[in-house]
Amino acid sequence: MTVDIKLQMRYWWKNAAQKWQTAKLLHKTKRFADCLFFAHLTIECLIKGLVILKTKNYAPYTHNLVILAGKAGLQTNNKIFDILKTTTTFNLTNRYPDDKFIFYKSIDKKYCDEWIKNIDQLRLWLIKKYQTKK
Repeated sequence: MTVDIKLQMRYWWKNAAQKWQTAKLLHKTKRFADCLFFAHLTIECLIKGLVILKTKNYAPYTHNLVILAGKAGLQTNNKIFDILKTTTTFNLTNRYPDDKFIFYKSIDKKYCDEWIKNIDQLRLWLIKKYQTKK
């Protein structure tokens, strides 16, 4: 089965844009933990598009941004690595209810503002990588 690279890239690019819009709306409505979750999804989608470009195959079923960045062949410095590592923790799909509750209670506006700024910088860096490889 051959992979339609352009179709897959459009899919991940469009999803990243939609997830980012959702993250911004959630931030505006003070749903900070959900905002960070959707910011994580944004980065995941962008990196998966780069994985497809590099491997010419479907993106793997993982939410770990560090693993995905490696598969995409991204050269990361310590700051980018740290942002990827922390942003991965914002993925809530596999958390137990108690873990989710603790996470939700721990996120305040200041923390969210700091991390949404970091993630936006990463997002813009990935978009540049994405556009140079198209």
